[in-house]
Amino acid sequence: MKKTTLSLVIALLFCIIHPVAAKDKTYIYRNRADWVKLNKLSNKQLAGQTLMHPCTTITAQQMTDMLNSLELNKAKLLKKEKFDTSNIFTPVEARKYAPLIVKALEQAAPNQVVNMSIVHKRPMFVIRNDFVSVINIYITDEGVNFNFSKLFAKLKGDYKQASRIDESLNKAKSIRVSLTAKEGQVLVPDADAIILKPGYDFASNFAAIPEEIDTTQVIPAKEKATKDQTKSVTTNKQETTNAPQTAKNTEILTPESQTTPAQDVKTRLSELEALKNQALITNAEYKQKRKEILKDL
Repeated sequence: MKKTTLSLVIALLFCIIHPVAAKDKTYIYRNRADWVKLNKLSNKQLAGQTLMHPCTTITAQQMTDMLNSLELNKAKLLKKEKFDTSNIFTPVEARKYAPLIVKALEQAAPNQVVNMSIVHKRPMFVIRNDFVSVINIYITDEGVNFNFSKLFAKLKGDYKQASRIDESLNKAKSIRVSLTAKEGQVLVPDADAIILKPGYDFASNFAAIPEEIDTTQVIPAKEKATKDQTKSVTTNKQETTNAPQTAKNTEILTPESQTTPAQDVKTRLSELEALKNQALITNAEYKQKRKEILKDL
């Protein structure tokens, strides 16, 4: 099984490097260097492997979770490549391309694979830092196969010009990174390819990826500090204003505040009388304290 898989991987690499061999193609989506399309393979390129196409059992959400779970090997990431995460797809990229891949798999014939090109934008401050990954995606009895012919290949120059897209993609060289496999994933030996088990719950078993910050909602640091200070002053003012009201409300509701001065004196005199009868205070102390209590009337 491994030899058959490796043979198919090599055939697919040949298919991408030599586009003439896969001239029968149908685009599902294309925007310059980004695309999702169907490539037809010859029997020789299939190398006896059976593709379980068309595939209608994978949902867009499942594919999104699969894309989110794909990671680069952190140990092989170059120090100069300032990636925020080791994830290959950002959440935005995964949500955008998952439905397109699912649609392509639903239309794929048994001799077609889904070919995908995606430009990863990983800017460093204000410097453009773009990479491209080219992937063949197909279904076998082993699972969902992701075969990378280019894995984070560095794009240089103005690759967006229509006349230079193909040239730029061909010249793009992958940085020294590789895939890593976790639970539910299997690496294909000697290739940048990985197989994912479609029945595995990737959403629950992989840590959630933080969403990208919406830059339209970002408040400049100076403005944010001013707003925070204003909020703090407002909050303190409200607390100061509310504090007396709270105390007042408490005073109204407590049983002690509902007693009259005469009732309070009567209670204190009764307690004083009890102390005298128990010989806990002297007669002189009793008389002195009684005078003080009566003054409150």
